[in-house]
Amino acid sequence: MNDEPVVSLEYETTVSARGIAPANAVVEQIDGSQCRLRTVVLFDVGETIEFSLRSSGRGEVIVRGTVAAYEIKGHRFVYAMRLDRMSANEIAALRKVVDALDALDKLADGADLETPAAIDDLMRSCARIPVDFDVTFRTPASDFKAAKAVDISRTGLLMSCAEVLAPGSPIEVRFTIPGRRAREVTLGARVVTRQEPHRGSFLYGLALTSVNDKERGLLDGYVNGASQTPP
Repeated sequence: MNDEPVVSLEYETTVSARGIAPANAVVEQIDGSQCRLRTVVLFDVGETIEFSLRSSGRGEVIVRGTVAAYEIKGHRFVYAMRLDRMSANEIAALRKVVDALDALDKLADGADLETPAAIDDLMRSCARIPVDFDVTFRTPASDFKAAKAVDISRTGLLMSCAEVLAPGSPIEVRFTIPGRRAREVTLGARVVTRQEPHRGSFLYGLALTSVNDKERGLLDGYVNGASQTPP
């Protein structure tokens, strides 16, 4: 065994949550306290999800935890999960399975491991800040229309409006980034997800696809500052 606590796993499994049918997923990294996985299903931050790892001759282990952060990559969501605390026996079982998969070389026996840099980076980059400010948007076939921002991260925006937009559609969004350096920006985006919490009212998960360096700096400054402000 080497000294690396976390390596690439790329293990195909199914992931499930309460009230949601199991979906295919790929576990990218895992240690005794957290993991990183990707799937096409959208889970909320704080939601409890579970999946299994199995290996021929080494049995199966069920892994549970909560979503700590996520980012949108293409048509998939990449999640950082905080795993539920495991007993010594559960950690031993997890170690046997992943060792058999030749993917994980070291799991501390019940000890807290260092946070993997990749998961830390994901959580920092994907902090989602609840907001409530005006947004306008337009599609290639329409002029600007009114909407509301519900939350924002450095890579995406959750937008509420009454218009019907198809997932995958390119749009342009315009809004003022709050703060002392408030500035109006117009950004290219793509509709990734659509929900209809109330009849005639839609929530759209947008991936920001066209952001220049100055705009990225403004977004980073606002999101980082807001995420560090005590509630």
